[in-house]
Amino acid sequence: MSNLEQYKSENYPSNPLWFESEVKQPYHITRISRVLRNQSYLKGIHDIINKPDVVHKGVEFNTSKMILQTVKTILNFHSTFVLGRPVNIVGTKDMADKYNGVYRKGKYHKTNYSIIDNMNKYGDVYEYVYYDNGTIKSRLIDSADGYPIYNGSMEYVGFIEYYTDSVSNVSSYTIYSDDVVVVWSNEGGVFGLISENNNISGLPVHYKNSDEMFGMSVIDDIKPILDKIEVVVNRLDDAVYTLSMNPVGVLAGQSLSGSADAEGIGFVLNIEDGGEFKWAVAQLDYNSTKLLLDTLFNQLFMIAQVPSIVMGQSNVANVSEVSLKLLFSLAHNKGIENAIYLKDGFSIRNEQIEKIIKLNGVKFSVDDYVDIEFNFNRPSDDAELIDTLSTQFKDGAMSKQTYIEKSPNIGNGTQEIERLKLEGKYNLIENETV
Repeated sequence: MSNLEQYKSENYPSNPLWFESEVKQPYHITRISRVLRNQSYLKGIHDIINKPDVVHKGVEFNTSKMILQTVKTILNFHSTFVLGRPVNIVGTKDMADKYNGVYRKGKYHKTNYSIIDNMNKYGDVYEYVYYDNGTIKSRLIDSADGYPIYNGSMEYVGFIEYYTDSVSNVSSYTIYSDDVVVVWSNEGGVFGLISENNNISGLPVHYKNSDEMFGMSVIDDIKPILDKIEVVVNRLDDAVYTLSMNPVGVLAGQSLSGSADAEGIGFVLNIEDGGEFKWAVAQLDYNSTKLLLDTLFNQLFMIAQVPSIVMGQSNVANVSEVSLKLLFSLAHNKGIENAIYLKDGFSIRNEQIEKIIKLNGVKFSVDDYVDIEFNFNRPSDDAELIDTLSTQFKDGAMSKQTYIEKSPNIGNGTQEIERLKLEGKYNLIENETV
């Protein structure tokens, strides 16, 4: 009995449509609701748009409802920081070469970026590895459609991909177990089995940025501060328009009658001795408003773990390598954290890729291995880095292959090595230049 079959027998005995009940579990509903809420937020549906209009000087005044999409800049920064540059595949030669080919043909550089992007946005993302016409590929499952199944021992035993078409109102359930993929649908008004196929790779890889059952979106951490900033900025905008740019005239003394053309200029108002006319204009407390906004933005940068310079809040000139490292220290820590959780998922993906490769007759020895190295997209002094690499290589503390892979001037280390071989400048045996 498979792990999923055992889970079904323990939780949904004698229920062929058990998957309907599974997707309605409270913890699934709560998580999916959070994903949908964050998807709406990224589309610009913020709390500020519910701000009511008011009556000002006898007419309806459309209050400011300006939306700040700062969250997109923060999310893009964290995603590109970790996977803006392609990963390096390292390991024993035969296995690393094979995986480099798989990653290149399957366009995994784009898949990897989509994984970190969705993980930051929603906390969880799911990747299904499959074989299609001689090419190993991956398909990402929408975070709002994915339902990973964990048993009482927190073991990952199954997966459901569920969605309802908004036009036809037809629901589809794709159930993944270790060895089979089954599709059910209620097209025609009655649930029926649509297809059943062998699963050669395994369960969809569950990427999450937490050790808990599910991850946590970056949006959930910074949204309260962004909402507050939007409130302050929009109220300030209303205040400037209603109180400073549209003042009320106050006349002390005699009462005047008559009117003037609203578009006219050059009119003169003549009042009696002792009378006074002035504009009643509110004086906005600039320092208090600036202090509040500066405090909110500082907290935003701390919680979002981005350097203020990324958001245009600082002027930096003539900075050293050490200064750059200090500026990006929080972002670097966040990048390391993301890389740790990504590596967990990548290792499972690589095992699934190996299963498919072996089904095609390729064998690896027990000592063969493959691993992923990240290239953080952090500003650096390339000249200083090259000098350090050169010194290590000359001292015999680094191989030429590592030198090439780490060089900031070389985008694809594997390709560069092949070119050096063609030019006769790379010795296969001693791993030295000729």
